[in-house]
Amino acid sequence: ISVTDAGELLKRYTAGGRNFQGADLREIQLAGANLSNANLIGALLNGANLKNAQLDGIKLVIADLSHADLSYASLSKAKLMGAIFVEANLSSADLSRAELSDADLRNAKLIGAKLVGANLSAADLSGADLTGANLEAAELSSVNLTDATMPDGSVYG
Repeated sequence: ISVTDAGELLKRYTAGGRNFQGADLREIQLAGANLSNANLIGALLNGANLKNAQLDGIKLVIADLSHADLSYASLSKAKLMGAIFVEANLSSADLSRAELSDADLRNAKLIGAKLVGANLSAADLSGADLTGANLEAAELSSVNLTDATMPDGSVYG
């Protein structure tokens, strides 16, 4: 599906469109946008601005969000399996009950992020900053935390 800009994407979404699978949305400006429950599986969102966006229940499986700004975004119950968040800013984002298994979060900023009940199994969080993050009831089996800054500010391994 070809979507060329934020205006077109939001127009289609407002009209009831939810399938934007594989869309090339690099550098797109969607700060504060509501894309809850949209299908963006395999989408390219490198460098996208999604600050304060409502993305609850969104499907971003194997999507590339490297260098994206998702600070203060709401991603509760989002499907983010295998998504790439290398050097992304997820500070103060709500990732409650999000599915992040096998996600690549190397060097991501998760400062103050809410990861309550999130599934991070087999995720790569090496070099990530989790200062002040809430990991209550999060699934952390097989997670790579090499050089990650933990919620208490200590650096792991």
